[in-house]
Amino acid sequence: MDGRCRHALTLLVITGLVLGFHLGQGGTQVAQASPGVIRVAVSGQDVSGCGSEVQPCRTLQFAVDQATSGTWILVAEGTYHYDPADSLPSPCYSEAIAAPVVCILNKQLDILGGYTTSNWQSPDPVAHETIIDGQNQYRGVLLQRTNPADPPASLRMENFTIQNCRAQGRSNQTGYASYAFGAGMLVDASPVVFRHLIFQHNVAIGGDNTNSEFGGAGSGGGLALRAVPTGLMEHITLDDNQAFGGAGTKRGGYAAGGGLFTYRSTVWGSYITITNNTARAGSSSGSGKSSDGERADAQGGGAAIKGGSYVPFQFVTISDNQAFGGNATTYGGGAFGGGMTVEAETFGATMTMFDADVRGNAAFGGHAANGWMAAGGGIDAAGAGLWLERVTIVDNSVVGGNGSAGDAGSAAGGGLHLARFQADSTHVSIVNCVVADNYVAQGTSGQLIGAGGGGIWLQGVDADIVHTTVAGNDFGSPVMQGQAIILLNQSAPPTVAHIYYSIIADHTDAEGVAALHVQANNTAYLERTLWAGNDEDTNAGWSGAGTIHNSNPVEAPSALFASPEAPDYDYHILRPSPARDQASASETLADIDLQSRVLFGEPDIGADEYAPIVLTAQGIATDSLWLRWNTNSDLIPDLDHYDILVSCPAGASPPDQGACDTPIHVDRHNDYVLTGVTTSALYTIVVQAQTAPHTLLDSSNTVQARTGAAYLFLPITRK
Repeated sequence: MDGRCRHALTLLVITGLVLGFHLGQGGTQVAQASPGVIRVAVSGQDVSGCGSEVQPCRTLQFAVDQATSGTWILVAEGTYHYDPADSLPSPCYSEAIAAPVVCILNKQLDILGGYTTSNWQSPDPVAHETIIDGQNQYRGVLLQRTNPADPPASLRMENFTIQNCRAQGRSNQTGYASYAFGAGMLVDASPVVFRHLIFQHNVAIGGDNTNSEFGGAGSGGGLALRAVPTGLMEHITLDDNQAFGGAGTKRGGYAAGGGLFTYRSTVWGSYITITNNTARAGSSSGSGKSSDGERADAQGGGAAIKGGSYVPFQFVTISDNQAFGGNATTYGGGAFGGGMTVEAETFGATMTMFDADVRGNAAFGGHAANGWMAAGGGIDAAGAGLWLERVTIVDNSVVGGNGSAGDAGSAAGGGLHLARFQADSTHVSIVNCVVADNYVAQGTSGQLIGAGGGGIWLQGVDADIVHTTVAGNDFGSPVMQGQAIILLNQSAPPTVAHIYYSIIADHTDAEGVAALHVQANNTAYLERTLWAGNDEDTNAGWSGAGTIHNSNPVEAPSALFASPEAPDYDYHILRPSPARDQASASETLADIDLQSRVLFGEPDIGADEYAPIVLTAQGIATDSLWLRWNTNSDLIPDLDHYDILVSCPAGASPPDQGACDTPIHVDRHNDYVLTGVTTSALYTIVVQAQTAPHTLLDSSNTVQARTGAAYLFLPITRK
């Protein structure tokens, strides 16, 4: 496990760079081989031969129609709409009622925005915003290879805002014809490179069906990717997009991915922001179940990663998204993944996410005589591989649907709902993560059928939870099971969780409820867990309990976090925390902030390694050393100034700024240059934080440095 963790970041970065180089440079080579350039400006004119600097075209579609594969289309600032004069082939209309603003069929193009009519060399998308606007009627962009016999299609697109677009399925059509995918953009079977794109205020709406059991599905309000063989997305924002299921005679249609939808696609992403999106399944005046037993489910308020997809993301924000199950007379629909859902379906799916923040998302089960469940306020994964590293999952919630006459909707996994229902292997890894202050509540006004997993719900999966902090998760009434983590599955496959060097703390709101609850036939292996401030740590020894191996635990009244709960949700540990220096056998090299776990002694338990001041030093001349340090101000709130202590080797001169082993006062600066040191002599340096009365608050790590080189002891391996 730790071996895989050790190489996770390197593999992700290297593979992403290779993919980016291949696609980005490949596009450049095509353009150089066939160097066609067409320019577009709102002040231009759509005439034969347009596209020069002095006579740009007026509409994007006209430029696309003139272009051949390999053409670069440069677009000046302004807002571009659908032009009714455009004559589009029938495939452009096949996926929704209305046409797209831009339709690209069987061509390989580069479309780049952010230019001006006076500068076609250096785009600036901030100063010169370039917008595709669907006027709440038209899809933004359609990219498609219409069939395998046709020429390939691909697109590199940069520096655009795609907004106010609409994709709506046809009403009173059976099956696929009533579905709607990708209001802002729909990509089919085509490689893509997207950089600096904003998708906002777009909506995909499934068709209403009065002659069919179920309504059409709405998927990917902002962006839908289907059968994309290779994709790269960098600096992409999906904000305030919506996916709505249509109405049906028995149940409403599905809603999947309010912001982003992928199906059988491989997409690498970095700097991805998914905020304020909604997936709302359709409602029905019928029973709420179609003849195949399906309900009107919402899947992924922010994003839905569906079967056959492989999606590694890094530097991600998923916040304030919502999923709503459909309402009906008898059976409500479910809501899975307020922030994101990852669902294997037939083809499997894998999601890896590094350096992410998942917060403020919510899933709400549908209302009916029998309300239905909500699962995974932050992330839901069903039968899919999931790898989370350096991810903060806080303040998410799940609320089951209300039942007016039968069952109240259940609720599972306020932060994470991770489940498997088949015999195939499903592995999840959660490393250097914080899962805190998430909330689970069953529906009201109905018979209660059970719920739990305030922080993490594990059902039928193999899970590794390493150096993770699970704290302060909460239940609504009535009492449920596993306020921090629950392991369950009453039939094969069982749940097996390895929980190493983690903190489980501050679960006290439900009296008599265990923070970790393991049901019969399931097993938890714990190594060096810090238990702090829970009403009950585990259900070991209780009737019906599973197997719990709680090896080498650390117990304390408090984990001593910096500023837990709202509004800060700061789960860094303080200097006197009982988690410090307690994970000596750990092989995980860095913490949630990518700080070394051995700078300040032995590794700490939990996601955070205590590191108040991290110091580096570099030789910048034959007699000078440049010091730099980063300070976590939450850990040193009374800071007045710093002192630098320099220990000099035998025969070496002290720095000009002060004597050896004597404090050098530097106010509140975070860098400093020492001059007058002896060339090539190895100096030992530490920075101390002081109060105004000159009381030591804390010290940095110790570094050794000589002129012309830097020495910072960050071991590559640990035995």
